[in-house]
Amino acid sequence: MPGLPTGEWNETNPPETPSGDEPLRGVAMNPLSQRLTGSRLPVVASAPSLSQHGFEVIHNFDPSGQGAAKEVVALQTLQGLGRHPNIVGGIECFWTDRLTCNIVLEFCDGGDLGDFITHWATLRRRRPAQQLPMMFYLHFIVSMADALDFLHRHRLVHRDVKPDNVFLRTSGSSPYGLPDIVLGDVGFLCPEGSQDGFPNTPGYCPPEIGHVSDMDQSNRAEYLAARDRVSSKPAGDIYCFGATLYSLVRLCTFNNLHRDYTQELIRDNLEGTRFNAWFAIKRILLDSLQADPADRLTTESLVTLASPMVDAIVAEYQSGARMPDNACPFIEFNAARPTPAESRFSGDSAQSEYSVRFSTGAFGDDRL
Repeated sequence: MPGLPTGEWNETNPPETPSGDEPLRGVAMNPLSQRLTGSRLPVVASAPSLSQHGFEVIHNFDPSGQGAAKEVVALQTLQGLGRHPNIVGGIECFWTDRLTCNIVLEFCDGGDLGDFITHWATLRRRRPAQQLPMMFYLHFIVSMADALDFLHRHRLVHRDVKPDNVFLRTSGSSPYGLPDIVLGDVGFLCPEGSQDGFPNTPGYCPPEIGHVSDMDQSNRAEYLAARDRVSSKPAGDIYCFGATLYSLVRLCTFNNLHRDYTQELIRDNLEGTRFNAWFAIKRILLDSLQADPADRLTTESLVTLASPMVDAIVAEYQSGARMPDNACPFIEFNAARPTPAESRFSGDSAQSEYSVRFSTGAFGDDRL
């Protein structure tokens, strides 16, 4: 299993690593995830699981520098917070004799929200009459509000909320047939106000971060003051959440590098849609995407707006709303010979039958 592509980790002074498959048992694995559906990332799913959460995912890091160590530090930061139902859970972390770091994660069988959006965009083109039930949008807002509130109450910021880092677990606990929606990939997670750069994904970067990044740094004092005002703030997570919700509502890619998402544009795009009648959804979209973080929706306000949506989900279900059978992208599992890292979690008798690599097809003909 190769490490991440060259250039992903370019720090110096790699951490000291033990030889053999030595678990880092002092590290709590809540939460951590990585994109499960991109072919460029080395991810392996193994079963039967040693945990109580079904499949496990082994994410392999090549610690050519401190990249893997940063992941472990993030896990240690979260160790005392306990498990949250809307944040991807981790299971174990260990080093191999190949000097790679393997992090074992909870497997979300529904893939990520990016694939989900692409899937539904295609469904809507092929079947214009088919719509994603409104209760899914409400469920998404409630789930993300809970996850962000959990982090922000502990003065932590995610810094990379986007569709690719939100995952679906179809074997969830919802009595309404809804998949669990969980936030993952804490590689950029840090304490609020941390000054270690601006790692947001291009296209989802909050405007205030982009403004500071473009500043002339010749006046160092002015630059540092501006950086300190906006770096690693909950308002940045709220903007990225709003961008993710916009992508889900519009079934399109959000990219503020090429478009200015003004309040007028958002209102125009909601006009004539079923979302225009939902005051709370409309307000969340408008207020979370405010260009000025001082005018932006706060985490507390998001939770307040999301709270009545729990009853609205029940009402939608009781009125007959259901998630369709083709709601999630088709996921294909391909058998593969387990690597030594995989064998660490599978008995010899189970390897050939239960260890699988997985690939995803955004669309399966039998699902459309």
